[in-house]
Amino acid sequence: MFEADSSITFVALKKILIIEDDADTAEVVTLIFESAFEIISVNDLIPIERVIYMNPNIIILDNRLNSGLGSAFCKELKANPFTRYIPVLFFSGEMGLEKIANEVGADAYLEKPFDLIDLENVVRKFSGSLPTS
Repeated sequence: MFEADSSITFVALKKILIIEDDADTAEVVTLIFESAFEIISVNDLIPIERVIYMNPNIIILDNRLNSGLGSAFCKELKANPFTRYIPVLFFSGEMGLEKIANEVGADAYLEKPFDLIDLENVVRKFSGSLPTS
């Protein structure tokens, strides 16, 4: 008869979904958070149904992507009852990012190039999963 070892505990890592078409930026973000989070990184927009299935704890979203604008995608996420609660960190190098982020309901925004400490602080704020330095 097999008995489960009650001393073993499994901790599900919180998930970050990175939607970024620049491979270098996606890699930097992945390297920063991979020890504390499960990272799912895609290089273009994906169907909302996939986001629902992935159930990320936070989404880091670029605005200019190959198949469309992250701003329109963010608006869709915030309108969907299954995804509207997921914090979206919107980032881009374009002018007027604050206005765009506010219009589409992003929870936070960072202008590229962004400061790594600012990125960590935003993720910490919305996930509660990063240890303080």
